Amino acid sequence: MLNLVIDTKILSDNLDYITHKLDGTPMCAVVKAEAYGHGFEIVKFIEAHCSSFAVANGKEAEILRRYTHKPIYVLGGFDPYCFNDEFIYTVSSFKQIQRATECGVKQVALKLNTGMNRLGFSLSEAQTAMEQLVSKRVKIDSVYTHLFDPTTENAVKQKLLFEEFKARGIKRHCAASNFLTLGKNYEFDMVRCGLAIYGYGYTGVKPIAKAYSEVVDIHTLKCGDYIGYGRTQAERDMTVATISAGYADGINRRNTGKNIEINGCLCPIVGNICMDMCMADVSGVDVSERDRAYFISEVSDAEDLAENCGTIVYEILTSFRGRVRREYL
Repeated sequence: MLNLVIDTKILSDNLDYITHKLDGTPMCAVVKAEAYGHGFEIVKFIEAHCSSFAVANGKEAEILRRYTHKPIYVLGGFDPYCFNDEFIYTVSSFKQIQRATECGVKQVALKLNTGMNRLGFSLSEAQTAMEQLVSKRVKIDSVYTHLFDPTTENAVKQKLLFEEFKARGIKRHCAASNFLTLGKNYEFDMVRCGLAIYGYGYTGVKPIAKAYSEVVDIHTLKCGDYIGYGRTQAERDMTVATISAGYADGINRRNTGKNIEINGCLCPIVGNICMDMCMADVSGVDVSERDRAYFISEVSDAEDLAENCGTIVYEILTSFRGRVRREYL
């Protein structure tokens, strides 16, 4: 089993840093995918720092409501099979407006497509969409867009397009955690902050979680002995520790051959990662059963793990779900 240990003091420091940078602009805390793998329990530590929360779908919103009474935005669109009229649903097409109003939605957020081409009304459609919502007496909580490439001139182009649409008296939001690098001009009336809360992607924040499992067995192998599934053989005599976490716990199989930390030493994973376990070469390291093996630590964080696996930190963090045990310090 994988254990995720969340340091709430570091979390508080991150939130203080973010709110200081916002300097009064309200923050919507993005906690989709179980708060990026950190668990919905973390909401009680975030709540005092934000004005609202955001999730991906209605099912997540229902779970989140157990932890907070603050407004909840559903970013992924309207789902009639998981509907609660107290949530603020995103609408991004005319069919969504029709389904939402037929179900009795009371308030929505209108999504504009400014270049990402994933969700949203075009600027030429947006005015008609607003008129339809007004005619059906649906409150428009806000109008927003999403930046797909905040490090280039594309962000500037998206912002200019977003500003072309005039929505007098309606809240506007555009930036996510990337506001930390984009600046005040991108904050508008609210910022949707996700990754930075959890300590990644931006200078000034620190990772809030460590991930570890335990050594459950130790074997001495001779050169040529097999290790796990798939006919992998030991290339030399070695000592191998079996660790009780595998790909069902979020340990990507592409992490084979990369290092995990055991007793302060970086030990390479050997053999194919299994569903519930993996093995590491601990030759020359003082290791015993029940010792902790860290996949994420102060020595090697989720960014390092993502680089090892050829992916992004978002995928690593959101892989920690299901049977993962979380502890909040």
